[in-house]
Amino acid sequence: MKVLYTKLVHNRTSLQESESLESEYLKEGIEHISSIQIDFYYTFIRSIGVLQVIGVLAYNILIWHNLYLGSINPEYILVIDIFYLFIIYIIFLPNLNLLIILGLLGILSPILQNLTSSFSYDTIIILMLIIFALYLLSYNYNIIYKKTDISEIRHIATPNIAMFGSIILASRLKNILQIYSFLFFSVENLYFSCLIRRNIWIKSPLIYLYICTPLLNIIPLLLFNYPFNILYLFICIIIIIGSFQYIYCALKYKNIIKGPWDVAEIQC
Repeated sequence: MKVLYTKLVHNRTSLQESESLESEYLKEGIEHISSIQIDFYYTFIRSIGVLQVIGVLAYNILIWHNLYLGSINPEYILVIDIFYLFIIYIIFLPNLNLLIILGLLGILSPILQNLTSSFSYDTIIILMLIIFALYLLSYNYNIIYKKTDISEIRHIATPNIAMFGSIILASRLKNILQIYSFLFFSVENLYFSCLIRRNIWIKSPLIYLYICTPLLNIIPLLLFNYPFNILYLFICIIIIIGSFQYIYCALKYKNIIKGPWDVAEIQC
């Protein structure tokens, strides 16, 4: 821009044209700075979204882990499932497809019990790490904040990868009731948590930021046993540090425009 401004002076353009071009350059620079400032906010919001998705996945792993160890009764999980289903039906219209899926899970639970019996636990753990990593990498974290139709959100945000991982985990449980209660919870948690969080974001962003995030992230941290709680905390810290590092680097952009030759740039 400074070069263009210098050319204008050397070409001795009229004063009116120079002032017009200077105003245009100044306006573009201010708009660029505004876009950077807005990007800071959305970076923070997206990092919160990533933490919440990890929290949703952590709840799935936490429920399975306690069922596997026998420290929680499957009947108690079924009560949570029914309460979760009641919330879904309050927020959204009754969905017959959901009831059909839950019925099919009840029929398929005896078959799933022996699905991975021939695989070792090391193989299952490695497979789960790959599946959940793919789920987190392929998840559309911006879908919560977009003004998109509900049917489109269900199509885009359907976490089939994580559900496949839940089916494999369920096959390691000891009885049919444990398998069914866990898959019941997984369907509700993985498929409908996105819609519920989006509904909360639309109605009250403050509740979304300051209530949903602690509920989804702090509670699993308290309930996980060592060393899973350390691993979970480490993942959350990496995400938070990465977000703040991005914002810190962006803050180095030059944000004072004194003339048409000034543009936003990283200060060395």
